Amino acid sequence: MKVGLRTRLFVMTVALLALLGGLGTWWTTVRMRAVLTEDVQWLLLSHGQSLAAMLDGDADVSAFANVVAQASEARVTVIAEDGLVLVDSEVADVSMMDNHAARTEVRAALSPEGIGISSRFSHTLGQQMLYVAVPWRQGSQVGVIRLARPLDRVETEVGRLPKAVAIAGVFGLLLSALLAWVFSEFATRDLRKLVRRARTLAGQPSDSGGDEVRRLTGSVDRISSALQEALDQVAEERTQLQALLSGMREAVVSLDSEGRVKNTNPAAEALFDVGVSAVGQPFEAVMRQPKLVAAVDDARMHGRVGLVELSLPALGAVARELVATIAPLADGGAVLVMHDQTELRRLEAVRRKFVANVSHELRTPVAVISSSVEALIDGAMSDPVHGPRFTQAIQRHAIRLGMLISDLLDLASIEAGERSLTLAPVSVDILAASVMEQLRPRADGRQQLLLVDVPKGTKVIGDVMALEQVLVNLVDNAIKYSPEGGGISVVAKTISDRVLIEVVDQGAGIPPKHRQRVFERFYRVDPGRARDMGGTGLGLSIVKHLVVNQGGEIGLIPNEPQGARFQVWLVRA
Repeated sequence: MKVGLRTRLFVMTVALLALLGGLGTWWTTVRMRAVLTEDVQWLLLSHGQSLAAMLDGDADVSAFANVVAQASEARVTVIAEDGLVLVDSEVADVSMMDNHAARTEVRAALSPEGIGISSRFSHTLGQQMLYVAVPWRQGSQVGVIRLARPLDRVETEVGRLPKAVAIAGVFGLLLSALLAWVFSEFATRDLRKLVRRARTLAGQPSDSGGDEVRRLTGSVDRISSALQEALDQVAEERTQLQALLSGMREAVVSLDSEGRVKNTNPAAEALFDVGVSAVGQPFEAVMRQPKLVAAVDDARMHGRVGLVELSLPALGAVARELVATIAPLADGGAVLVMHDQTELRRLEAVRRKFVANVSHELRTPVAVISSSVEALIDGAMSDPVHGPRFTQAIQRHAIRLGMLISDLLDLASIEAGERSLTLAPVSVDILAASVMEQLRPRADGRQQLLLVDVPKGTKVIGDVMALEQVLVNLVDNAIKYSPEGGGISVVAKTISDRVLIEVVDQGAGIPPKHRQRVFERFYRVDPGRARDMGGTGLGLSIVKHLVVNQGGEIGLIPNEPQGARFQVWLVRA
């Protein structure tokens, strides 16, 4: 049977009180017996010493013994030094009595101590007796006066005590039991409430029976297990959140209820050039962006989501364009998520520029074709002079339009990653010689000299078709922009773990202000001349993308004394 803590406290208290009462009764009885016995000893000793003093001289020992026996209600025995009983107040014929020399109290009285006390059962009187002996002297005669008194009165008085104590103990125990019950009730009331609360939290039935401590322990264990599981889950979620924040490209900053930085992710630290020391600092002291600080304060004050755009100036770089979303929290804090729109804005600008450039490049051939067709429809077709001229214009601009569309599609596929490259060792000397042979007829038409200065066995890691397109484009441009009778050469040399391939011409060269932009789409140093030569403005942009996709780099330096040197760096095989 399950016993509650209250009942156990009550039973233990009552048992303790009963034990203490029993021990108290026993101790009191023992103490009372000792006190009463000491009183009797003192009385007997006092009468014995008085009798010993009276025996000095020729006093009648027998008479004095009877007087003392009546006065002290004690048995008086006068014993000679050799143990012979001289007088006994209870026995008329002392000659029948045993020799008392061996009695304990007699020997003690005749010893230097001078007093003998003994308690034992008297076979003569048939009861427990207390004996007190003192020495006496009368002339040359020496002996012992012994007084004896039965202890039945002491035992009678002592025997009355347990009954009185028992009666008082019963009433005391009843009162103590009542008090113990009240005490146990008050002592366990809060504990029972705690047990009920704990069992409710632990999802257990809130029954009121049984051991409260044991039930509380079980509930606490269950709550502890649930709490540990919750803490483990929170720790796991926190780890996942930290990993998520660390991997986010968006800058995330959380603020506490006082507007201080609570947490940041690496993107925010890099964007605002702050570290872990920013945690705990006021937001305005860390960010120093009045527009953003004002938006955060407004969102926290009014409890609504805020949105703000701002520009962060950057030394030696393009300003960062941000869009910040501020979400207020219930405790007065906030979470900021800042999206870097710089690249998106740049791509939008590139797209607008690209659309404008394409529109501009398409407008001229479309307009020429359209006007030539209209002229032919209006009768120029039968004109032997103008008819062929309009027809040739249509053909020329149609070809140019086709080249433009082809380059656009080619560039789009390269940028989108749709053109896969197979990287493998490529012999630069063989490829350069092949490209020169393909373009030699064009160079011969302009009386230009094509040279290849590539050491035999020079190899790079690249895609043979892409690398051929790169060299064809660069050499073709050199042929276009070099004067008649000039020279174009392809030079290669190995430097450490890379190979430098150069296409050198003797043309007008490219001014310094244009060298960084010649690889942009539709960028031309001399737009009019480039169009006259049939260029689309996309060739060098395609070349750059192909070189970069092969793990290389491309650049431009001036040629001495004139011309340009296009440099392609690729990994040596």
